[in-house]
Amino acid sequence: MERLEIKEMEPEERYKPLGLSRNPFPSDGALLEPPRVITFPDKRLKEELENFLNALLHGDKKVGRALIGEYGSGKTFYLKMVHYFVKKEFPKVASFYIQSPGYGFHDFTGSVIRAIGLGNIVRKLWNVIREELLSRVKKNDLDWYYKIFPSEKGRYPWFGTSVQEHILSDHRTFFDYAKKLRANIDAILSIFSEIIEKSIGVNANGARKLSRILMESHYKSYFDWEDIAPKRQKEIGDYEFLSAIFSLIKRVDNYSCILILLDEFEEIPASKRFTVKEATDYEYTLRRLFDLVSAMPLGIIIAMVPPAWELTEEYCEPLASRLLRPIRIQPLDPDGAKKLVLAYLNDAREEKETLFPFPDNLWELLPDIVKTNPRNLLNFCHEAIEIAVSRQILINEILIKEIADMWIAEFKERKR
Repeated sequence: MERLEIKEMEPEERYKPLGLSRNPFPSDGALLEPPRVITFPDKRLKEELENFLNALLHGDKKVGRALIGEYGSGKTFYLKMVHYFVKKEFPKVASFYIQSPGYGFHDFTGSVIRAIGLGNIVRKLWNVIREELLSRVKKNDLDWYYKIFPSEKGRYPWFGTSVQEHILSDHRTFFDYAKKLRANIDAILSIFSEIIEKSIGVNANGARKLSRILMESHYKSYFDWEDIAPKRQKEIGDYEFLSAIFSLIKRVDNYSCILILLDEFEEIPASKRFTVKEATDYEYTLRRLFDLVSAMPLGIIIAMVPPAWELTEEYCEPLASRLLRPIRIQPLDPDGAKKLVLAYLNDAREEKETLFPFPDNLWELLPDIVKTNPRNLLNFCHEAIEIAVSRQILINEILIKEIADMWIAEFKERKR
């Protein structure tokens, strides 16, 4: 029986002949999460994104752009680069990358909530409420306590001195205590809503919804919340609710800006699952969110293919006008491709301005399906390095042409 000749080697030994400590290119061309390399190979697009971020970071209350590119042009690549660049360099900016807007505004809202984390939202809400109630306890203002716990009237409440003993130490501790004393649920909702409304500056409707989220997170197993459950999906999809969430994270985490990066938006205006009215309603709701958020500056970049942008301009001019002129992705040119490859190579070696282990004329050897597309280029480079180290050879023109022929044949097969 013939054996496969595979020799296990440490990365440093395996890639040393190519002058690398490892293969720095992602195997499928997609960004690592988070990426080790952040670079913008398209100079013009880089300047457009810099102008957008500068406007957002320096006080422009509402700034939006559409990122337009054909399928496979690198829209996801650039959105994720912006997302991780902002998270690394500007921690006071709340950046949310949304892979797909879904098929309803509640899907979009749910994506943002998942990005923040529902548990994280609950903890932030409790911090706001706990801070206010502790302040009232110190002032000996216990009116809230007797409203919530009417069975305790006539008794002076005991608040433990240690964090573990205090009923306000944690929302779970408080709700367990409320269950034990058969608390007045309406009073809890009313008092919590009042605190949230005043503390984070949202309207009564938004404050009530946030209160319900907090209470339902722990209370739903104890009480039958008939007035909440049937409306939950609608409320989660309410743009006022999402605006209230943004106000909450502003209050607790002291963010200075919100950045929403919305990918694959073509699913909305161009999807066969939507009627024109449904798609238009979705876009108008997004526009209302854009107008409503006033707690801090809001920036939004929406990525879509050219036909989807044309439909957005036609059916939802108010949203299109808020996205200003679109940023159009151009195919990679030789300089952009070289910059991208060098950035990844330098992540696995001492920084050098050479394409080695690739030949200097790499661009001329690449097939068209690879050379202009960031993801395909990264995938191609990964494959070339792996084949070279497996064969224990250097990467030369012959190897590049061999891999190029395989790519060309594969894409022809896909088109059949």
